[in-house]
Amino acid sequence: MIVKADQGVRIHRLELREVLGSQFDFLWAFAQKRCRCRHCQEGPHRDRPYRIFVNGLGDFTLYNYCRECDYPIQFYVDMSEEPGVSIRIQDLWLSYHN
Repeated sequence: MIVKADQGVRIHRLELREVLGSQFDFLWAFAQKRCRCRHCQEGPHRDRPYRIFVNGLGDFTLYNYCRECDYPIQFYVDMSEEPGVSIRIQDLWLSYHN
């Protein structure tokens, strides 16, 4: 089986917290603020949990739905500036593919 590095693996928020460590609160708040609908610029539903995906590049993406028009929204967080965290995310992604 050939798996591409950009194929995401869905994880739980607690797994992301464990991988990000002390940076979790900052990055979670940053990603939530940036997660906006491109149609009406509203934020995500507060009562729906985020779907979180990590990829083999060491990045993660948040998915939810707009609270106004119910359009799917997402925000991609590039972790290339944080090589230590990026490697831990890659290791988590690999654990699902091995």
